[in-house]
Amino acid sequence: MMLKKHNRSILRFVLAILMIVVGILMSKDNLIAGIFSLAVATYALVSGILWLRVERRPQVSTNPSKPVKRKK
Repeated sequence: MMLKKHNRSILRFVLAILMIVVGILMSKDNLIAGIFSLAVATYALVSGILWLRVERRPQVSTNPSKPVKRKK
């Protein structure tokens, strides 16, 4: 089942929150693993934000003779 872009962004935000919590808890015992978890959380946040920006971007045709077909 294909998820919509909005659902993928929400999933990435949830993953980022989970990884931030894990990174903070893990950094007490293993600093390298905690830093890695925080790096993954940063990636998930940036990825989620970019997905939302792409979803809201208006579709523009580069060829004026062919109109853009919108998904329903």
